[in-house]
Amino acid sequence: GQYLWEWTSNDPCCICLLAKVALLADPFCSFKVPADVGQLKEAVLSALLELASPDVIFSESSVDQGSVDISARAEALSLHRMLLAAAVADCGLVDILMAHMRNLNKSECLRREEPLVLAIVAFFAALLQPPAETLPATLQGYRDALRDQLTCHSEEFWLLVGNGLNSIPQSLTRYKVIVRVLLQDCAQLAYTIPLDSIGCSVFLRRCLSEQTSKIAGV
Repeated sequence: GQYLWEWTSNDPCCICLLAKVALLADPFCSFKVPADVGQLKEAVLSALLELASPDVIFSESSVDQGSVDISARAEALSLHRMLLAAAVADCGLVDILMAHMRNLNKSECLRREEPLVLAIVAFFAALLQPPAETLPATLQGYRDALRDQLTCHSEEFWLLVGNGLNSIPQSLTRYKVIVRVLLQDCAQLAYTIPLDSIGCSVFLRRCLSEQTSKIAGV
């Protein structure tokens, strides 16, 4: 993610447009695409989902020992996420990420150290956090644009998250940590993308299944 961020000169719109083109690449289209287009799409998606991380904009070389202003960093991270949220919404990446969630399967989970559903939920949870109080109030609109698009898919989104939760193989080394982090991100997202009573009931039943309740401590 950090390499992609630096390669595009820290331009979230440029990154999202490039990611959209790569993720929509069809190996069966009429023009030539790389033979390893599947691996390329997976690499681009992984990099995209890392962009909300503090590590992307705060490289180790940028840290002055003993002189880090935490409040300034929190504001910079919040601004970064607001601009990224606007770019994701403007470039129509919500539909693409939803499509990847639909195609989630156990074999994919086994290949990845961090399952795709966890990465996508964490990505949305980070981008939908309220902007820092020190930032202009108008930036709230950037976040709201992404929220509105995701809200249109609210019912399916929570269904896919529940499916992804149950598809995470228990054989993964960090399985317990993965499930707990996913549930924490879901709790945060529920404030922004609420479920209706039926959807909430279905999702809670998934969380209270025999597989996940042991991990969540229920």
